[in-house]
Amino acid sequence: MWSCYADGGVCIEFEKDDLDNRRKHISVVLGNIIYDEKSEFGIAAFNPVSYLEQNEIRSYIELLCIDAQDIVSPFKGLFSKTAFIKNKFEESEKEWRISIPYSYQKQRINNDYDVQNHNIVDMSFDGDEKYLIHSKCNIPFKPGMIYSITLAPNCHATVNDIEKLLFTHGFDDLAMSCMIKRSKGSLR
Repeated sequence: MWSCYADGGVCIEFEKDDLDNRRKHISVVLGNIIYDEKSEFGIAAFNPVSYLEQNEIRSYIELLCIDAQDIVSPFKGLFSKTAFIKNKFEESEKEWRISIPYSYQKQRINNDYDVQNHNIVDMSFDGDEKYLIHSKCNIPFKPGMIYSITLAPNCHATVNDIEKLLFTHGFDDLAMSCMIKRSKGSLR
């Protein structure tokens, strides 16, 4: 919703299929998130968010906790599925997420591993050292994956401003191919 996330800003809409294909090239090598166009064995998951009532969330999580391995393994049920659950109150968002199972152990790149041909993606963590609550990383994408750019109803920029900005920074094809429009409603 504009008032919660982008008051006066813009919403950038990506092609869903392009993002799904992109995540197939994301993996973790020696503690680093790697993006490799040649790889088809990515570990990132790309799914719509499920919106549940508070009591349903607890029951759902309990069902996933069959044994300790389901809780601690980054590739098992609890770790991989809870990233795609939100409170029913936020259902109007219709959100999709990319989740990367990641080992929090700090490791360094082995000198034998060829990092020259791979894009190492920076990752940072929010929260204190003991409880890593939220993580985020930058996933590289091609400008052609952008389907539309929508300005918030109260955005000070105009559609023409956005087009000029894209042309100025060398995104001529994007400025001509994607839809750039202003929202007429308070909901995104």
